[in-house]
Amino acid sequence: MGGLPNFIDIRHSVSVQSPSGVELAGLASLLVAVPAVALLGNSGRKHTGPARRAHLLLAAGGALSSAAALAGLVSALMLPASSEAHREPLGNALAIALAVGTIILLAGTLALPGAAEGPGTALRHLVDGLVIALLNIDEVIEVIRGSDDAAAAKDRLMSVFDLSAVQAQYILDTPLRRLTRYDRLELERERETLQAEIAELTAILESEDMLREVVSGELASVAKRFADPRRTVLLESTGAARTAAVPLEVADDPCLVLLSSTGLVARTATTAPDAERENPGGPDSSAPGPRAAHDAIIAAVPTTARGSIAAVTSLGRMIRLGVLEIPALPPSAHSPSLSGGAPITEFAMLASGETVVGLAAADGAGAGLALGTAAGVVKRVAPDYPGSSSEFDVIALKDSDRVVGAVQLTSENQDLVFITSDGQLLRFGAGTVRPQGRAAGGMAGIRLSRRASVIWFGAVTAAGADRTAAGDARFPGGDPAVGPVVATVAGTTGALPGTGAATVKVTPYREYPAKGRATGGVRCHRFLKGEDALVLAWAGPAPVRGATDAGVPVDLPPTDPRRDGSGVRVRQPLAALGGLAPPA
Repeated sequence: MGGLPNFIDIRHSVSVQSPSGVELAGLASLLVAVPAVALLGNSGRKHTGPARRAHLLLAAGGALSSAAALAGLVSALMLPASSEAHREPLGNALAIALAVGTIILLAGTLALPGAAEGPGTALRHLVDGLVIALLNIDEVIEVIRGSDDAAAAKDRLMSVFDLSAVQAQYILDTPLRRLTRYDRLELERERETLQAEIAELTAILESEDMLREVVSGELASVAKRFADPRRTVLLESTGAARTAAVPLEVADDPCLVLLSSTGLVARTATTAPDAERENPGGPDSSAPGPRAAHDAIIAAVPTTARGSIAAVTSLGRMIRLGVLEIPALPPSAHSPSLSGGAPITEFAMLASGETVVGLAAADGAGAGLALGTAAGVVKRVAPDYPGSSSEFDVIALKDSDRVVGAVQLTSENQDLVFITSDGQLLRFGAGTVRPQGRAAGGMAGIRLSRRASVIWFGAVTAAGADRTAAGDARFPGGDPAVGPVVATVAGTTGALPGTGAATVKVTPYREYPAKGRATGGVRCHRFLKGEDALVLAWAGPAPVRGATDAGVPVDLPPTDPRRDGSGVRVRQPLAALGGLAPPA
């Protein structure tokens, strides 16, 4: 082999130590930094301004890191293990050099235009470059026309106008149609908008209070949009241990039996829980709250848990029902939904075509039961109900007549209200109707025109707040502070509820003057083209609630002070109207 040393002999004769962690890190840096040095150095010569400085920093940091990594590898391979005294200071020097190179690389990275920018800042950077081009459009065109190719044009734009590579390329890619005067104004507005958005977002990120406020508002919006309404009320625990003993009999506590527009019946407690008695002013169970399925209430009657109520049917029958058999709803922070109720047909046997039109007290409490028929007959039933019968008639109906409404009066000061298919409304005091026995046929309530019929009958407490009746979009279906309202739905004769296009109008109740019994009333709805009759109506405390035949909520318009105005078209099929549960 002549005078050449044998590498294998040297490797076996010299004890070599394994590479340290610093040297291994240097190897990794070497693999990345060596090809980057040539690229960045070449790129640095092509840039000007801040971009050139950033690329030169990257090249210098890469070169220093590469040198430190190469020296570390050489020391690991060539120095013997016995040279520990030389290896330690050399390793420390290499570690320092590698750290300095890494810092220079990081500084160069941060110095790159747009390196620390978000999407909004990067877009503003492009817009700024385009605005510069528009302000110097003649010079830009001359530079581009005098260049040999796109790369030369890009370099000249960067050197002449001190643009970044991204800005220069964006200008070259911009079509000529964007160089008009209109686009210049649009770009300036866009730049101002971006600057305002960036300033706003920066202020939010720099302020913990503002950030919490934004996050809280967005979470509240999501909760309001997607959350289901709570059916129960969260009560504060007293800390007392609860016993597992179950009472043998149900307490005869006061409760309220409710009937929904879809025929579901349920009961809810009217007494406040212990925690609410200790802390009055808690949630009001009669507050509107968010909408839910089966929350349009058409009848309500107070009773007790072990008492009984009566269902009044369209054929003039009264059917007694045991309250204890009716499903009980949990306490609610708002007017309850009857989704947990049961169909009233499970408790009352009805004939074909017979429907339940209202609920009443089985003992005739209060001011008695008031009935209204489709032919305009009104009757107050004297409380002489037979104690041994579970079913009995409360009115003698004429042929083809039927009961359209039944309500348990709380006072003779209430108004009895008729609403007819031809858009007439009549209100008069309940005290003007003399109570009659069960076998009587009632008396004239409203004078009907030819082919007209009563579509709704009920009782309304006329007292209300003295405030403007102007419509407020914040209160669909009416503002509760306005007092009672009247809701009317116009459509086409013969169309089933919920199947045809309909217009809805909600008007404050006090806009309709009171008149005497057996008169013709006043107009409450003006028909539009294609409408010839009222198909639905309701009167009572605001807000009024609309629902489909399946109980799905339907949004109604706000109040309209015009008592004889036309309605507003609703998009969903509206099949029923109702109100809230009475206050507990």
